[in-house]
Amino acid sequence: MMELNSYKSLKIKKKEEKEKIKQRYSITADILSYQLCKRQYGFNTVKGFSSTQKTQAWHGDLIHQVLSMLHRRYLHNIKLIKGGLTEKDPLPTEADVEELLNKANETLKSRGIIPISKENNKLISQVKELLKKFNKIEGKHLYPKIIDTEVRLQADMGDYLLYGVMDVIAKNEDGEFEIWDYKGMLFPSKDEDKLKKYEYQMLIYGELLKQQTGRYPSKCILYFVNELNRIKSPKPKYIIDFKDEKNIKKIKEAMENFSNTVKEIEKCKELGNWNIDKPADKETCSICDLRWGCPVCKKKYPLKPL
Repeated sequence: MMELNSYKSLKIKKKEEKEKIKQRYSITADILSYQLCKRQYGFNTVKGFSSTQKTQAWHGDLIHQVLSMLHRRYLHNIKLIKGGLTEKDPLPTEADVEELLNKANETLKSRGIIPISKENNKLISQVKELLKKFNKIEGKHLYPKIIDTEVRLQADMGDYLLYGVMDVIAKNEDGEFEIWDYKGMLFPSKDEDKLKKYEYQMLIYGELLKQQTGRYPSKCILYFVNELNRIKSPKPKYIIDFKDEKNIKKIKEAMENFSNTVKEIEKCKELGNWNIDKPADKETCSICDLRWGCPVCKKKYPLKPL
């Protein structure tokens, strides 16, 4: 039998800690959502509670899908022309817009994403006219420049993975990249905070593209599609010029804010604590599925007896 002292010569290898898996963070789905309402983010995104507000996504999703499909139709028409199968203008027609919108709407419906209003046909007709105007005004200039749509990019930032989906990456006549981002709304001239959030999103996208290509885009274009309905002085484009050194400085500040918010989220995950001290804005709280049980705003939304 081995004596007790003989065990002193044994070397016990310390158990190696498992390498921490890097989490992926998106500016829209994670950072802006967390900054808007930590509690809502914790329940819906982290804990996986299903929101009933899918209808709100209908308008924006429909516009994004159809615009992406219109570009693919343009590329298809170019191939037909090069193959000698047609001589028609490659720009999609109004009939194409209607066809693709109907297809996109049926796809969204199958996923439970439908218009919030009972006047479905009226809403669809309004979106259809918007898309026809965009196709006519921007199509002939934008479609030939597009490299890809719905572009998913990811970059390793050390402690986390930076992730984003860009509506459009285009290349101008000088070979410089452009990022286009569609917003299914009017230009938020009276909501400076909302515009700053959209600008913040584009600054992060500028950095993400640089991580992939080694250079910043020449500019980012926020395109407010609903502006095309204005009869007088529509203002659909908000341009962020990345050749301006002030905006490069803003990118560095935005990335610092992004990284700090990631740390906050990681801490909340570790503690399992998503409590908030004050409510989000009225628009966010009024449609939140958690408002009746929210400790900071439930008094504003009392449960009504049936």
